[in-house]
Amino acid sequence: DKMGRFCVELNLLLPCCEGPACQYRFTPEAKDEPIGLGSSGELKGIVGVALADTYTGVILKIEAVIPVTLWRFPVHTVSLSEGGFEKIYQGSCLAFIFPHAFDQGGEMVAGMRVSAEAL
Repeated sequence: DKMGRFCVELNLLLPCCEGPACQYRFTPEAKDEPIGLGSSGELKGIVGVALADTYTGVILKIEAVIPVTLWRFPVHTVSLSEGGFEKIYQGSCLAFIFPHAFDQGGEMVAGMRVSAEAL
């Protein structure tokens, strides 16, 4: 049985970065909400995720047409400064993993909708 996956990866940054005013919101809700943008993890059966910046009042919503597995993790760079090495948050990586059985052939539906609005 050959099982494959199709993945859409998005790397995003909100003005608040990974501060306490920024958080993920999931559809259906995750048991550990609210979850900060600096967190890592995997959630199965997700149909929507929102990145909410309560400081600027902006929310970015991403919806999938079918339930997906979502991997999330922060993207960091390392910089050498006068004080030594610093780890700097650069954004959040979201990987939407759509299931697909390649041995069945045919077409696959992997649509997504992205929208931004005020909180």
